[in-house]
Amino acid sequence: MRTCILLILVLGACLGRTSRGQSPKLPIKLVAAQTDYQKASDKAQAVYDDAIRQATGIYKRQLTESLVSETKIGNLDAAIQIREEIKKAEEMVSPRSNVSTKAALKKVLMGTRWNWGNKPLVFQADGYTNHPDWDSTRSATRWEAIDRRTVVLIVERGRGNDRYAILEFSEKLDEYKGYGFDNAARLTTSKRFP
Repeated sequence: MRTCILLILVLGACLGRTSRGQSPKLPIKLVAAQTDYQKASDKAQAVYDDAIRQATGIYKRQLTESLVSETKIGNLDAAIQIREEIKKAEEMVSPRSNVSTKAALKKVLMGTRWNWGNKPLVFQADGYTNHPDWDSTRSATRWEAIDRRTVVLIVERGRGNDRYAILEFSEKLDEYKGYGFDNAARLTTSKRFP
């Protein structure tokens, strides 16, 4: 289901573009509605994130008190289990990036290098990519953030078919997976290029 939605979003994003990434003019009411929706969505996400941080903080305090109590009475097995649960709680709310919009994702990714086939894929500020294999074939590949964690790669020149790839970034923005150019094959998880 998520794949179908992403493909529909990709197609919509790509069909509404002209060469070099210029968008056609949209009706004013549509733009206003989209802007209002994005603001409301961002606000709701911020409220949710804050509530989760607070709930997790309370949970960790309760666990820490239990850890101290179990350690004092010598119940080391319980203390070990509680310590493991504290570690899990810290991972659940590890510093999540403040990237909550597609514009914020684009800003964060500009200039970064990612592993694509053991070579660096660079997201350039102009909305295009740089990759040694693609540059050698003189192809032009544009990148576009379509939500807070998803990027679409669009081959504009240098390839006749399989011109779209979808990259889904992790919450921590330290890795991605997705669907590649060739028959939308599933990509293995890749990290930033060293």
